[in-house]
Amino acid sequence: MYSYIPFLKLKVSEIGALKDLKDAKKKGLVTFFDFPRKKPKKSRYGAATIRDKNDLFNSDLTRLETKFRLNLTWISEFYLDNYDVEDSISIDGRYNYFNIIETFSPFGMIPVIALDRSIKHMDAIKYGFSTKLFKHKKIAIRLTRDYFSNYLLFEEELIELINVLNPYVDNFDFIFDCRVCKKDDSTLLSRQIIAFIRKLLENTFPIDRIITTGSMIPSSISELITTQSEIDVEREEIKVFSSVNEAFKLIREIHFGDYGAVSPEYSDVEIFDEDMQNITTAKLIYPYSNRIFVKRGGRVKGDKYQYNKFADYIINIPHIYRGKDFSKGDLFLYQKANYEGKNVTAASIVKPLVNIHLSYMLLSR
Repeated sequence: MYSYIPFLKLKVSEIGALKDLKDAKKKGLVTFFDFPRKKPKKSRYGAATIRDKNDLFNSDLTRLETKFRLNLTWISEFYLDNYDVEDSISIDGRYNYFNIIETFSPFGMIPVIALDRSIKHMDAIKYGFSTKLFKHKKIAIRLTRDYFSNYLLFEEELIELINVLNPYVDNFDFIFDCRVCKKDDSTLLSRQIIAFIRKLLENTFPIDRIITTGSMIPSSISELITTQSEIDVEREEIKVFSSVNEAFKLIREIHFGDYGAVSPEYSDVEIFDEDMQNITTAKLIYPYSNRIFVKRGGRVKGDKYQYNKFADYIINIPHIYRGKDFSKGDLFLYQKANYEGKNVTAASIVKPLVNIHLSYMLLSR
């Protein structure tokens, strides 16, 4: 049994996947959100659809606040970071995290900082606490593998960060973010995290949660699987957590996180909007045991019924598929296997796949 904290993009599909969880799985759920980066649309037919990145951010801020308020107010505690948002993005020249804090702090937001953030990020967090916007007196410190690989190398910087923010909070949560985990990464990553945590615990830092997170899903699925094929792989992020948890199980609870059915990384490929259907391939990701089953087809535009065929394939694997009553996402697969409703697209499959993943990971296992 473990405490599970999903790491999700704060997007409409992910919000919908959370909303569709069964009530028993919603109880006490703490989530981590990354505010999404949105690139201006790019068309070979002119610049009429292109919008400024600042304008896109402002629109997203308003739209996502509305979606959160309508669907997720049952979540009383969540982390929200701007990891994916460029520092240059602002509203009226004001650094974007100020606006994120003002918009989402009323819902129970916990701010996130890291060792590589700008002074403006620190100022935004201090502003949130000094104006009493935050409901919880804690801050999350997010460490990616460049930083948790060697505690001594970053000790001075970390202590300085904690000393500056310590007057504002009761404690800190530490997140060890492995990002994309490749096969056999877990041995080195878990060893580095264990060594870092041991050094942390030698100090008198006020620490609450310690979380490990990561994903086997790369930004481009082609790095994991070729077209017209399937794979069944053990999840390295679970192996990392298991090793870290085993090392500290007698003295400290370790929380487990992952990135659901979506990669933590964005693809940086710049393509024309009208070409998206020409290059997008169908894929379905289904978790079971400590593994994921991934099936990938060809271009979505070339065969609009690929997802129906994939769904039929999955629901007929008894040791993997958990039945249509297990979750809204599992029901979606059952319905599509029977060709019910609208055609599935690369966009519409995200919500059910995220819901399937969350519903499964929220089991008490």
